[in-house]
Amino acid sequence: MATHARFVGSGVQPLVDAVKAAGCDPGDLRAVVWQATWARGYEDVVAPAPAVRLKEEGFVVFARSIAIQRYATIVDTGHALWALVARGVMPPLGARVRIVPAIVQHEIEWNVTVLETLGLGLTIRFGAKAGETGDWVVKLREALARIAQAELERRKAIVIERRALVTIEPVKLFREELDALHEELRRRVDAETAGTAEERAAFERGNEKQRKAIVEECKGRRMRRYNEELALLRARVPELSAAHEKRLAANGASRAAVAELEDAASRSRGVTERVGTVEHQLTAIEAAGLLVSADHDALDALGTHDFNELSRSVELLYDIIPRRAQKRSTLSG
Repeated sequence: MATHARFVGSGVQPLVDAVKAAGCDPGDLRAVVWQATWARGYEDVVAPAPAVRLKEEGFVVFARSIAIQRYATIVDTGHALWALVARGVMPPLGARVRIVPAIVQHEIEWNVTVLETLGLGLTIRFGAKAGETGDWVVKLREALARIAQAELERRKAIVIERRALVTIEPVKLFREELDALHEELRRRVDAETAGTAEERAAFERGNEKQRKAIVEECKGRRMRRYNEELALLRARVPELSAAHEKRLAANGASRAAVAELEDAASRSRGVTERVGTVEHQLTAIEAAGLLVSADHDALDALGTHDFNELSRSVELLYDIIPRRAQKRSTLSG
């Protein structure tokens, strides 16, 4: 098999040699590595040539401790299986990792940083099937159905709560409200202090001096009444201002409650959409035949509060599917 310039050839023998050099018995390492290789659809593994700027991500498909803080591992990068010896805590199978070279005692070795691991108590292995069943997929589908139903009920409750909120009424500027009250006061005073029938009759009969006296009397009466009503209105300003602020606060609270309910409904719809995506991914995972084990009792207890962890773990498993199998699943879906 021809390899890229970053590789130094087949990775199986260098891995076996590294295990031996660490004083360990390789045992069935060669057979296990080949089983994992074939399970992933590859024909060989490759040993990356260390380079300071080299960086890659992938999934751990094999890991075996060979010394304290030292282990042999195989990482599927999606393009090739990398065989290497790394330092640090050995990651679990299926972990998404980043591989970078590290200078240790003037020699370039490998650091493997764990980016993500399976949750929900799920574990995975790579190789020949050994009694694993797809019951865990059924359990996750049941959990997704429970979550979807719970989100549906949640949105129904949100609709009911939204209808129960106080209707938001438009509130004008306080200055505009005062102007309107003042204008209404003036119209009322004008109407209530207008000349009486007797005054109008006297005005018609009277001479210029008498008419002027009647007009002055009406003006004086109107002004006195206007000043009285204006004083009453001014005395009510603190009360009116407090009522205006109360209406503003009520509208603000209602808007905040509406926004919160709309946000909750939007998040709920998002969960429902993601449930559909996770179901599709589960179908692809099941078809790919990944060798996953799980605690069924723990899966039976999954609820809406576990959805993020559920969807994350399923997405990780979906990403673990060999690229060719993913493409077939996408086309068939």
